[in-house]
Amino acid sequence: MQLVQTIRRRLAAMGHVEKFSATALVVTLALAAVFATVTESVVYRMAEQAETERTAAIIRHRYEHTLRPEIFALGDPVSSESLRASLNRAFILDDIFRVKIYAASGMVTWSDEARLIGKDLSTNELFQVAVQGHPVSKIEAPHRHEHEFEKGTHEKVMETYVPIFARGKLLGVIETYRYPEDFFRRSATAGWIIWAGILVAGAILYGIMVGVVRRINTYQRGLEKALRYSRDSLAREKTRLENIVNAIGAGLVLVDQRGNILWSNDIATRWFGLAEDREGTCYGRLWGASAPCPSCIRACGDAQDKLRYCEHRVVDENGRERHYEVITTTNPALDPAEPMRFLELVLDVTEAKQAQKRLQLADKSALIAQLLGGLTEQINTPVSILLTTVTRHLGEPLRSRYEKDLLHDLELMERQCQRIDFALRSLLSFSQSAAEARVAVSLSEVVSKAATLLSPRIARNAVELQTSASAPAALAEGAPNDLLQVVLNLLDNALDVTPSGGKIEVGLVIEPKHNGAPEEIVLTVSDTGPGLEPEVLPKLFQPFFTTKGDRAGSGLGLAVSQRIIESMGGSIRAFNKDTLGACFEVRLPVFRDAPTN
Repeated sequence: MQLVQTIRRRLAAMGHVEKFSATALVVTLALAAVFATVTESVVYRMAEQAETERTAAIIRHRYEHTLRPEIFALGDPVSSESLRASLNRAFILDDIFRVKIYAASGMVTWSDEARLIGKDLSTNELFQVAVQGHPVSKIEAPHRHEHEFEKGTHEKVMETYVPIFARGKLLGVIETYRYPEDFFRRSATAGWIIWAGILVAGAILYGIMVGVVRRINTYQRGLEKALRYSRDSLAREKTRLENIVNAIGAGLVLVDQRGNILWSNDIATRWFGLAEDREGTCYGRLWGASAPCPSCIRACGDAQDKLRYCEHRVVDENGRERHYEVITTTNPALDPAEPMRFLELVLDVTEAKQAQKRLQLADKSALIAQLLGGLTEQINTPVSILLTTVTRHLGEPLRSRYEKDLLHDLELMERQCQRIDFALRSLLSFSQSAAEARVAVSLSEVVSKAATLLSPRIARNAVELQTSASAPAALAEGAPNDLLQVVLNLLDNALDVTPSGGKIEVGLVIEPKHNGAPEEIVLTVSDTGPGLEPEVLPKLFQPFFTTKGDRAGSGLGLAVSQRIIESMGGSIRAFNKDTLGACFEVRLPVFRDAPTN
């Protein structure tokens, strides 16, 4: 058992060539042994048959020239001496040492063993063959002291039965015992030659097979090495091409004539969620449509067109609107028998669309700003005179002169004049370029100053103002008064929507930016009000848009704040918190030694 396990372990540790060599050796030896045995047996039988024929020819020749047919008849045993002498003259050769004579019936008519004369040996198998007219021999080891005339001891003897015929009639059978030493010697030599030849041929065949297998294995290893190199080269080339394709920042989708998606690059896979599977059509998986667009090459059935353009608008999983431009071109297959394919280049033009809208809005805002600037200059002077006059008449010494109703009307006029004055100043600030120099500004000090200015209203509304600054010493790059106006505006809006007992949180942190961009200071103002409606979010920073209704709101506060922040190289945005309330986020560049003016 242990030997078998050892052999199994060694076989498992062998390579393919070693296993084949061992198997081929065993098989070759087995085949050589079988073939040598069969060949030796065939050759021996042929030589034995030839020797039998030669012996039969000698016996028949001697019978015809020396003996008479009476030997096949049972005679007087007294005459056996004379018969023996006659037989000695006829048959005794150097290698024949015993003779038996059978009648046609199988009775022994003469033998050098007197005890056998007269016995019926017709049941002898070899005798039965001989009486059919065929000489037959048998080679076997003789029994020692088998008869009194045995000449020496032989390892094996050749027993031959020869039928004797006269005029076509069987007279009897003559059996001789021979020791054909030359035949045995030549047979043994032939056997050795056969075995040696077959073993040598097997060794040569084994060497040829092992050599061929080794060459095949070497060639296979070379092919495998070349295949691995080709596979690695193809993988590197595929990676390089994919990097090139992905570097263009566009999606690529390969479809068939029915629009079924066959392949997509990483960008298209990520944009349209094709990572798990690509089953389905391009118009269904990419654009959520039930049919291809009318301008598609496949829909028109005109494969001769080189390029086709179309645009699609989709809403992503976050509810944001995305715009895509698709350029479709034919992609003929390498085999003309294969169906036509189409390659779609998908470009995300959302930012370009938004930039175009912002440019149009900027052009419109510039025109409005010019108009508002002139209009403000024309209205501001009489409004200021009117406000001054009303304020002067409402002084404490004069207040007692007026009736209660008139006093109420004058106070109302004063509030409305103040509202008009604030709106005009906001318009003037919106229409003019910021002239204040950009310097290092401590936003924590700006927040503190704004909180001080609004402290009476904060106390009156019973609102908690909480500030948290992880970087209180951080300096932003901007204009102090403009930043104060922005913070006051954001806090004022938060106070308008925060209920009594609510809380306003002001945060100040520094965030590093990726890809080597400079750090930013992030200012957040959040409230615990009802939050912003989804339809309000896109319009918050448009001029003259307000949600305050009849309250003192001109709709310019956030528009002016956005203009101020963007002029300083920053950004402002609004969003709803996960909890109750809205949040405004202001991002400004950190102050550097050499600020940009």
